[in-house]
Amino acid sequence: MNKKISFSLLILLLSLLVGFTFIPHKKELSFNEYQEKKHSGETFYVVLKKKNCSDCQDFEKLLQAPKQVYYVELTNKETMKEWSTFIRENKVLHVPSMFKIMIC
Repeated sequence: MNKKISFSLLILLLSLLVGFTFIPHKKELSFNEYQEKKHSGETFYVVLKKKNCSDCQDFEKLLQAPKQVYYVELTNKETMKEWSTFIRENKVLHVPSMFKIMIC
């Protein structure tokens, strides 16, 4: 019986480790990081969202995210102020909004 429990626990532990390895990690992006990445010529995606937005939550669940996806949480005033130029220039009217950033 002890071997059976040990084996079951081992399988459970391995399943959890493998599962967490494949869960896409959400990386928050500050405006300064955005500018650095943009000027480096790196191609990446930016998702603008709000914490209490049900559409944003649904979008995150459905998104089959490419490797370089960064999230910007627009819930607080300071973040909104930092990103206001980006929001205006890209005519963001609602969230979630996703942008591919690349240098041509």
